[in-house]
Amino acid sequence: MDITELRNELKTDIIELRNELKTDITELRSELKMDINELKTDIKELRRELKADIALSNAKFDKIQWLIIATIVTVLLKDYVFSFMAA
Repeated sequence: MDITELRNELKTDIIELRNELKTDITELRSELKMDINELKTDIKELRRELKADIALSNAKFDKIQWLIIATIVTVLLKDYVFSFMAA
C-alpha cells in the first residue's frame, strides 16, 4: 500500500466516524429535549400543587387568626359581661 491509499482509507474512516458522531449527537439532543420537556411538565405540575397547598394553608391560617381574635375578645368581654350581670 502506498501513502495515497492509506490517506484515502484514513479519510474514509474519519468521514464514517464523523457521520456516526453526528448521528449519536443528534440522538442525544433529541433524548435530552424529551427529558427537558418532561422535567418542565413535572415542574409545572409541582408548581400547581404547591400553589394549591399554599392557598389551603392561607385559608387555614385565616381561620386560626379569627379564632385567636374571637378568643381574645371573649376573654376580654367575659369580665365586662360578668360585672354587668353582677350589678
